[in-house]
Amino acid sequence: MVGGMMVSWRALAAGLVVTAGALALPGVAAAQSSDGAGVSGTGAVCTPANRLHPGTPRSGLLRSGDTSIFDGSGVADIWCLPVTQGQRVSVRVHAVGAPAIVVAGGPGAAQIETCEDCTTGFVEPDGVGRITVIARETGNLILVVGTDQAETARRYAVEAQVMPNPAPAIRGLAAGAPVRGTLTDSDWIDPQGEGPEANKVQDVYTVQLRAGRPVEISMNAAPGNDLLDPFLVLGRVGPDGRLIDPVTDDDSGPGLGARIRITPTVSGTYQLRARALAGDAGGAYTVGIGPVTAPPRPRAAPLAVGQTVSGSIGPRSPLAESSGGDISRVADFSFNATEGGLYELRVVPTGFEPFVNVGTYPEGPGSDIISTASGGGMSESGDGPQPSTVLFQADATGPLIVRVSSSPTESGSFQLALSPVPMAAHPAAAAPLAVPGRAAVSLVSGGPRTAELALYQVWQVELEAGQRIAVALSTGQGTGDLPDPVVEVGRGTPAAFEMLAMDDDGAGFPNSLLRFTAPATGSYLVRARGLSVEDSGLASLTVEALPPPPALTVGATQRGALEDSDDRMEEGSLFDDYSLTLRAGEAVRIEMRRGDAGSELDPILMVLQLGATPEDGPLAMNDDMSPESGLDAGLLFVAPADGAYIVRAGALGPGQAGPYALAVEAAEPPPPPPAPTPLEPGTPVSGQLDATDPVEPNSNQNFDRYVFEAQAGETYVIELRSTDFDAYVRVGPAGSDPVGWAEDDDSGGELNSRLEYQVETGGPQVIRASALFDGVTAGTYQLTVTRQ
Repeated sequence: MVGGMMVSWRALAAGLVVTAGALALPGVAAAQSSDGAGVSGTGAVCTPANRLHPGTPRSGLLRSGDTSIFDGSGVADIWCLPVTQGQRVSVRVHAVGAPAIVVAGGPGAAQIETCEDCTTGFVEPDGVGRITVIARETGNLILVVGTDQAETARRYAVEAQVMPNPAPAIRGLAAGAPVRGTLTDSDWIDPQGEGPEANKVQDVYTVQLRAGRPVEISMNAAPGNDLLDPFLVLGRVGPDGRLIDPVTDDDSGPGLGARIRITPTVSGTYQLRARALAGDAGGAYTVGIGPVTAPPRPRAAPLAVGQTVSGSIGPRSPLAESSGGDISRVADFSFNATEGGLYELRVVPTGFEPFVNVGTYPEGPGSDIISTASGGGMSESGDGPQPSTVLFQADATGPLIVRVSSSPTESGSFQLALSPVPMAAHPAAAAPLAVPGRAAVSLVSGGPRTAELALYQVWQVELEAGQRIAVALSTGQGTGDLPDPVVEVGRGTPAAFEMLAMDDDGAGFPNSLLRFTAPATGSYLVRARGLSVEDSGLASLTVEALPPPPALTVGATQRGALEDSDDRMEEGSLFDDYSLTLRAGEAVRIEMRRGDAGSELDPILMVLQLGATPEDGPLAMNDDMSPESGLDAGLLFVAPADGAYIVRAGALGPGQAGPYALAVEAAEPPPPPPAPTPLEPGTPVSGQLDATDPVEPNSNQNFDRYVFEAQAGETYVIELRSTDFDAYVRVGPAGSDPVGWAEDDDSGGELNSRLEYQVETGGPQVIRASALFDGVTAGTYQLTVTRQ
């Protein structure tokens, strides 16, 4: 943590340009080493001036005149450390007068650029930055030493230690026999660890598990050990040394403790890896395994509907486990609920801040956690203990538990009131509303409620396919007005409302404004409700007809501008919609370019089915069409059917606006891809993506295809790795629609893909290897398929 900001390798490397054997920093004419520090600047090759030797400290000086790579707020030096593949490297930096940061990457330019097998050492209270990594290749490990404080000169010392990575000391773990361990800097690091698992010191245990028998494995820091945040990983060891289907946990136990509760499906030997959440943290801990058992439950006092009771929580109150694993003092009450009944719980505390849950005790072994009843609720905020109100609807007739809880150190008294809440039945039909039209909204207690228990009113409008409307729900801020209105458009009935689109504050808080395009001719429901279950009051609903979107012409360019008055996507980004009529199989090239090169606008381009809802998603989408195009967007679209489509010209993020040009040109449909290349599981293959490869329909993605034979029920691990692009892999049965295939982007660590694929339909399985982002058309990769 640096100045309250987490520093990642990506942030440090933003602006770094790496070439073979050199790491260059922009804006500096030549390498500098006059102060004896690591070399900074263009041409910073690994020379004696910036080479580290294991066990030999080197001193450096960070000055405001040095090259800045911390987003302009700090400076850094570059050091080189010769390493051999598999070696364990520990680097410490002690800075005088400022926190120290040390980052490792490499060896090799590609690893620096992609952050493969590197990590960031977090700042320590004593000004020492520390990092431990496993060298993945033989060569020069590149170290970046710096600070985000560059007002004055900062002296530092850097020292590296190189040693073998010790073999893990594997111990057995048996039920009822907890083991005490200590994580240190010299413990084993998994040489195959990637992404969040890379460079973490850990202890290894074996446990024998039986299928169908639930077990609980826990890891807790030893008393007085504030450094350790326990983290557990459990799985069977595969032939490649990786864990198969690993289960992980961080904080499911009490406090920061880790706890895994699992019912194995396969009997056998499992491996348990115990480590800290942060790789450079250590300390003493205990780890144990045992059966999952239910603790004794507190006695629930009777509570009647319409009754107010007094209660208290103190040192003698029963202890129970919360949903987060923490231990709480509790007071339980029981009442008989009626299915579908709506109830209000109000708790008025004195001397402490309570939590309130409503539900049932779980059946079978497990912690004493109450599942929440269906419905919504609210807690009144303020300083000190405040009353809380929970509104809920009973799922079934029978007893329900009301639990009032607090932390083990808190105590106090409370008043608990349980009241029935009147609720009208859903209207049999929605009231008709013309377009354009206006209606008065009056949400009052006792009216019908949504499945989320918000009060509502609903109207029915008749729309033609492709017709656009604007629905506004406005309110004042006076007494009796609806505090935060929400408008929705859907289909179905008032009792079975299927939402197609919604808006909360589209017209500026608190008013809502929703623009909707009908996907088909028919009846639609317009529903007005409050944001919260307690919201009630008056509002005004208006429905207006909107003109159809401007039509695009193939071979022409449309100029426009994104402005604050335009429509907004769910995340708040501006957009303009256009219509484009195409024939089935017709291909067009659509490009959206900024009208002003200095504009803050980052274009994003989509093609949608006419009347598509947010859940439908786009038929095609692109942000940056190629590395050479900068921020401009573009895509090749092939119409799946005759008809009109929506071309959406938008901004990538909220707050972006500016002029743009939208061009549509006729194009040739991409040729059918060649037959996939046969692949044998267990035999890695190397490939290369380039502009001659087939193009993914309705995107700029070039891809290669491979095929292997598999039987239903088999499981394979598919890995796609590249140092040239962000790898993206998909797999599915031959002849099926790739839209439904299994896919993965970064599970292989950093920009690599790793997918565990269970075969559902036996026979040929096709793999598509591509880059995640459109416009990346060149680069090498390695593809591995391993049968589990």
